[in-house]
Amino acid sequence: MFVGALRLHSADISRLQRLFDPLLVTLLFLLLVRGHTYDFAANTLPAWLWVALCGAVLLPQCGIYRSYRQRSLHTLVRRVTSSWLLVLMGLLLINYATKTTASFSRLDTSIWALASWLLLLFNHVALRSMLRWYRIRGGNSRTIVYWGLPEAAADFASQLQQNPWMGLRLVAWFSPNPHYTFVTRDAVNQDASGLDTVNQNFSSLDPLSPYLLDLDGDSGDVSGLDAVNPGDFHLSSDAVCVNPNGLPACGGGLRQMRRWLEANHVDRIVLSYVGSGGFDMEQVLGIFGDTAVPVIYAPHWAQSGMSFNFDYIGKQCCIDLWGTGRSFFNRQFKWSLDLLLATVGLVLISPLLLVIAIAVKLTSPGPVLFVQDRYGLDGHRFLIYKFRTMSVQEAGDAKGLQQARRDDPRVTPLGRFLRRWSLDELPQLLNVLKGDMSLVGPRPHAVEHNEQYRKLIPGYMQRHAFKPGITGLAQVQGWRGETSNLEAMVNRVAFDLSYQRDWSLRLDLKIMIKTLLHLRSNNAY
Repeated sequence: MFVGALRLHSADISRLQRLFDPLLVTLLFLLLVRGHTYDFAANTLPAWLWVALCGAVLLPQCGIYRSYRQRSLHTLVRRVTSSWLLVLMGLLLINYATKTTASFSRLDTSIWALASWLLLLFNHVALRSMLRWYRIRGGNSRTIVYWGLPEAAADFASQLQQNPWMGLRLVAWFSPNPHYTFVTRDAVNQDASGLDTVNQNFSSLDPLSPYLLDLDGDSGDVSGLDAVNPGDFHLSSDAVCVNPNGLPACGGGLRQMRRWLEANHVDRIVLSYVGSGGFDMEQVLGIFGDTAVPVIYAPHWAQSGMSFNFDYIGKQCCIDLWGTGRSFFNRQFKWSLDLLLATVGLVLISPLLLVIAIAVKLTSPGPVLFVQDRYGLDGHRFLIYKFRTMSVQEAGDAKGLQQARRDDPRVTPLGRFLRRWSLDELPQLLNVLKGDMSLVGPRPHAVEHNEQYRKLIPGYMQRHAFKPGITGLAQVQGWRGETSNLEAMVNRVAFDLSYQRDWSLRLDLKIMIKTLLHLRSNNAY
């Protein structure tokens, strides 16, 4: 009964918060701030009433009363902080207009402002935590119907299971391929005729993994196996076709989905597949548009790091898949900050640069700096500067460029120390001053590596929408140094694209601080 009441009155909870927050900060004002009883001019309101009005009007402006079902804690803290700063700015303008700023103790006002912010945070974080705890236990849930391919539906169900705090339940899914079902290896009758080849293929796969079987189709195609006759597959009498990750059985195709939506209530519809298979977008949207249910598009082809920024060309809606979303002002601000910090940094560390340069020259023959072509902003090449860490006679390889590896004989003893502590990267401050690089951004790779990985990793070249950086999000997340396999590079690129999508000044500062705290790397050879 409580579950139904909470679901039915969830909007009332938001309304109560809208009343409680202004009341909270007003009561604190009355308790903490001396001077609130001072007389204003005859045509003005008491100070505490101004606080209540500003709180009621301005607190909702930054979205703190919207649902946080799918929001992060960081988003909640940022919105509460922005809302409270907006209230303080409003009160400051009112005090200036009414000439009452001298009526209040600055110390009392500062304590009140800080205490109110902390209590607002506590209020919203506590409510969010309580609701998350309740959703994990099955309460306050929202139901979802999914339209898409079986593999995408299984991935979607897996995401819901991994994030139970969202309280989202997949109650039905429909597919353009409704005949496909998931069966496990144990569900297949081993005594059925003609299964020798199939059993042999099954034995080479993970017995716990689900497989897609088209039990009603003509092709008998089995994902991961050779094509076989569908008559060769028999399910044992006590076997049950089970779907992975808690995915319910497919409810059918387009007609079945229409009938289901007419007969059942659902909170959200997730649309994933809009391709071929005899269906077009107009048919699917015609069914979904005939309901009053919110429809969410979750493309099954989406990749990590995509931004999905919307724009218009005339009346035509367009989606920028990898766009950075940065304004001209943000680009100029980042460039100005790079220029300032790089200049100050070069001045401060110039003695260290001189010592390293002398040490490189004395410990091995050859130039002090290593200069190499790299891809930069928009894929344009530039020359990157580093302190030389390898012996000159072995720095090149006739068989192609090779990454430095553990105990690499090409790396000098001094070079190994410089690499381990990232000191070989310091000359790249010159690249920042030249405008080729930024302090923070995706690390530039050698041209040969770029040409190799752009063919293997979708969206790889999109990482060049930003200037390359001396450090980056991937590096502070542990993906620094040698990329010994394709998976390591895929993870690095995913972080690079995520950085571009989520860029902010706060993120840059966070990355720079983490870089300074973790200069040493065991993966840098």
